[in-house]
Amino acid sequence: MAYTDQQVGRLLEGLEDLGVGENTLVILTSDHGEGLGEHGELTHGFFVYQSTVHVPLLMRLPGRIPAGNRISAPVNLVDVLPTVLDLTGIRHPEGLEGRSLLQAVTLGQEPAARDQYLETYLPYFQMRWAGSRALRDGRWKFIEAPTPELYDLQNDPEERRNLAAQDPERLAALQFRLEARARWLGSLSGTGAETPAIDDALDLQIRSLGYLAGDDQAGTELHVRSLQRQDTKQKIQLVDEIQKVVPAALDGGDGRALERLVELARQDEGNPRLLTLLGTARKRHGDLSGALLALTRAAELEPDDARAHANVALVLRELGRPEQAREALNRAVAALGGDPQRQRFVASLLLDAGEAAQAESAFRAILEENPADLLALEGLGRALALLGRWKDAQDVLEQVLPQRPEAVESWALAGEAALRAGDPQRAERYLRRALDLDFSRQDVRQMLDELP
Repeated sequence: MAYTDQQVGRLLEGLEDLGVGENTLVILTSDHGEGLGEHGELTHGFFVYQSTVHVPLLMRLPGRIPAGNRISAPVNLVDVLPTVLDLTGIRHPEGLEGRSLLQAVTLGQEPAARDQYLETYLPYFQMRWAGSRALRDGRWKFIEAPTPELYDLQNDPEERRNLAAQDPERLAALQFRLEARARWLGSLSGTGAETPAIDDALDLQIRSLGYLAGDDQAGTELHVRSLQRQDTKQKIQLVDEIQKVVPAALDGGDGRALERLVELARQDEGNPRLLTLLGTARKRHGDLSGALLALTRAAELEPDDARAHANVALVLRELGRPEQAREALNRAVAALGGDPQRQRFVASLLLDAGEAAQAESAFRAILEENPADLLALEGLGRALALLGRWKDAQDVLEQVLPQRPEAVESWALAGEAALRAGDPQRAERYLRRALDLDFSRQDVRQMLDELP
């Protein structure tokens, strides 16, 4: 708090020094809070308690927003944008979500009461524990989890006394409204802006931070599956240690961390996510047999998870068992869903395994759904090159190059494809561009030497 106060002070002083402090709108808020041990949660994302979902919202605009105004009614972060637009005189775009708080912040008028919907499925996606969703109706808050919860926030702001058993009628009414809100939100799925493609490395980085944690399961199906899992409240004590142990165990040099990860997997027996982490850690420690046992068990527990079968295939290949690896890859292909990252991951594994024809089919299936998927186009170009269809590979890669001008591999492969297809002028142009991007590429130099 002291640090934030200091930095806000610096900002305000800087605005005054620039002479714009009186006509600059300043907003202080946050995307989430931190549990700091409340309800056993040290960070955020596993629960929907007030400790992590109640965040500050402060606004300052001298002459428009009177100092000291305070709104007691709950509002949402989605309300910030329409409020900013009204304060700055900018017209609302069509379909803008949220409501303006202009009257509240300038005149002190309390906004009308409105239900607030909350959800988190991070426990399910990361650990295969139950997620939860909630509805807040001003004073009352209902949390739908394997063990339902009802709190009177006016008298119990820290959510310590679960009143679900004492007030079943209120719980049922809030649950009905929660389900109605969830259905309405589900009806909006797919109506927003198109999601930009990201490569698998960036996808992994984002997921490691706890974001982009979902998959392609429909909302109702996801919720039903989630509620069938163990209540996260019964497992939350493991999270802090898992978050500490896993990076060290995956490093490959910390044997004690690996031993502790084995023990954690025993404590949550049958958790496919922990088994996957354990298998990955054993692989990095050089224990391929142990990795295979853990990853195979994870795939058995979740036979519809394409990545689980692909992980098994990778270890089988390293063990020198190509036929079994191919069978695991076939299971991965059969389990593919609509997630582009998952599909590309498996298609790339097929390429690495030399299964170019299967990889071509997999990449083409992705492109049927999203013709603009540049990473799938790159993969298709690689597959066609591996099949010796050089002109087709060149044509595909030439669609990628203008939109990924820094993709050295694509320039190099496009140059090779043009060279093999008998197009030396384009081959030279593409290869020289690849060399400009990476001067150390000896393979590119050798292809340049082959030019007539």
